[in-house]
Amino acid sequence: MTLRRRALAAIVALTAFATGTATARAQRPLFVPVPTPAILDFEPLSTAAGCDANGFTAYGGLTWTGWGAINKLECGSADVGGPHNGYWNGTRSGHNTGYLQLPRFAVDPFQALVGSITNADGFDLLDAWMTAAWTNGLAVHVDAYRGLTLVGSTNFVVNYGGPSHVVFNFINITGARFSASGGTPNYDLGGVGNQLVLDDANVAIYPHVAVPEPATVGLVAIGLVALSAVARRRARDA
Repeated sequence: MTLRRRALAAIVALTAFATGTATARAQRPLFVPVPTPAILDFEPLSTAAGCDANGFTAYGGLTWTGWGAINKLECGSADVGGPHNGYWNGTRSGHNTGYLQLPRFAVDPFQALVGSITNADGFDLLDAWMTAAWTNGLAVHVDAYRGLTLVGSTNFVVNYGGPSHVVFNFINITGARFSASGGTPNYDLGGVGNQLVLDDANVAIYPHVAVPEPATVGLVAIGLVALSAVARRRARDA
């Protein structure tokens, strides 16, 4: 058998081996990394800017859009001894909560508020305690996504008088979109709007998993080396 035929036979054998290995791997159950659980109570976040400007974008391994942090001791009532709003009543632990913010300089204080929580590597959103800041009967809708695919949704109603325990059980998602609207405002609380208070969110964050290089890259490299050797041998023989 000539050297060229041997090289071609080796490439065919390697191709068959790589194809069989890839098929065997494809038939195995995919490895699912174990997520890290956490209770997000918003205590580490700064509230130094006051009651309406403590927006944040990163906390607990997640990316937050449209959310802020607030301190109930500073913003939980209209005045000292006044009636408590949902920021005070909705705090489950510590002094801080997260909340869905009304955009600064908003023309309509009663506009629907929208915010999202995302992580490209995946997370579980299991449950949380939620309260309306200023209203009773605040309607909340939550959509859960994996990539661009909607994989779950839920609706619930919250009031300013105390937190509601909301169970989501959204598993291995990459994003959750919250929207809050409606409700009956209580003007004695010192503020208006559809702000949604969030505390003690029970989540689990999936670790980043590097994507391996395709096996075909190595196979092509081996084939090129073999063909190069054949070409050099023929050149010497000539």
